Amino acid sequence: MSYNAFMGHKTDMSRIRISPVLMPTLLPTLLLMILVFILAVPVLSSCERIRLRRDVNRIMESRIVLPQELSVALDGEVKPMDNSLRTVPKMIVYVDSTECTMCRVSKFKTYYDSIYNESRKDGRFELILLIYSRKVEGIPVSRLVSDFEFGIPVYVDEKNTFLKDNPAVPQDSRLHAFFVDGNGSPVFIGDPGMNKRIRDMLGDYLNGKLQLPTQ
Repeated sequence: MSYNAFMGHKTDMSRIRISPVLMPTLLPTLLLMILVFILAVPVLSSCERIRLRRDVNRIMESRIVLPQELSVALDGEVKPMDNSLRTVPKMIVYVDSTECTMCRVSKFKTYYDSIYNESRKDGRFELILLIYSRKVEGIPVSRLVSDFEFGIPVYVDEKNTFLKDNPAVPQDSRLHAFFVDGNGSPVFIGDPGMNKRIRDMLGDYLNGKLQLPTQ
């Protein structure tokens, strides 16, 4: 799989600007990250590998947009999302209808607390934990989530249009997490809360150790 499939730029490894001092330690990580999805799955048929590569490339060539109707649940309150978040860099993690929403949400603090704290340091990016809207025993999921009060905002796709609004994003939940710039262009794909290699890449990118070439 090509590097640009993950980094969103039509380039090759020779054009990546990495300090010579960082090269010995960072380059092995980059090479491993190229295959992070392929190697993360124990058994993949050749057809599955081809499909996965195609899906990754489609995402990287697209622009990710947030749904028009989003609410945010935080510390006992549910309110509309601030529209200013649409134009800032963000780490989006989407939980779709095929997953146990409350099971995932109950582990958000464990997996994403440090990433959320990192996002608060100087406002370089926002963490968008986005969930599918549904009712659980007649209670809107936004209300249930707000009652967790674990200090991390959770965003609810009230009309469940995220996948419709982003046709390049497949149903495959492995490809439902991506870091995007302020224009919505994907920088890389992967969940930093679930994958240490992705977390390290996020840190390198934010700390300027990994500089992406301009198109």
